[in-house]
Amino acid sequence: MLKDNISKKPLGIVCDFNGSARTVSIDKDFFSSLGLKFECINSEPARIVHRIVPEGESLKPCEALLEKKHNHDASFTIGYVPDCDGDRGNLVIWDDAQAAEGDDVLLNSLSTPTKGRHIIKKARALEAQEVFALACVAEFSHLVFTGDLAFDENGKPLSKTAVAINDPTSMRIDRIAESFGISVFRAEVGEANVVGLARKLREQGYIVRILGEGSAGGNITHPSAVRDPVNTVLALVKLLAVRSGNGKEGLFEIWCKRSGQTHLLPR
Repeated sequence: MLKDNISKKPLGIVCDFNGSARTVSIDKDFFSSLGLKFECINSEPARIVHRIVPEGESLKPCEALLEKKHNHDASFTIGYVPDCDGDRGNLVIWDDAQAAEGDDVLLNSLSTPTKGRHIIKKARALEAQEVFALACVAEFSHLVFTGDLAFDENGKPLSKTAVAINDPTSMRIDRIAESFGISVFRAEVGEANVVGLARKLREQGYIVRILGEGSAGGNITHPSAVRDPVNTVLALVKLLAVRSGNGKEGLFEIWCKRSGQTHLLPR
């Protein structure tokens, strides 16, 4: 279904590999196999051209690449930059802001929109906490889409579902999870602590689809036990590409309804 939706409404991804381990990983082949357009820079292994932490100034080359590609082909809307060992990646998005509110519709749904008429229309980097929040929105909605998370006539979940995060993860995750009736459990800082917590929760009968350290960016999607930027990018791709059809609501539609923000849906 994902591949079919992408063929109907194309999406493009850019990546600044920065000579990282991901230069020899599956990224290009995997995304291309889904029908996604893929362009990259700094793809020579071990040729590191800027600081290795995918934050701040390290995301500027990816922003520039996304703006260049989007100006020629508007389907390019997502970019990512991995760290050098390739387990972490933060995102750059094309922010085609709403003229009436001055904020991206998708990101508006996670927070209070800025007032005023201000059109951004440019590539910009997301903060680590935003990246994890979007991944959670996508994966929670995906659970509803697949039927793994269902609700009774009063909107209460019929199954025990949880998300495992570290202590410094933004409390916006608590608000997002509440919209789905999902329980939030926190562990001390350290990926191993979060993974261990998720395993314990599964032993207790919880569904734990997504986990991670929002303070560091990226996410872990079950059955993986480590972060992978492919999972992070794919979560956002699903949120954009899995739309309503054949009597079934898409991921963004599910999120808007669960969070009481149906005014964000196209009319």
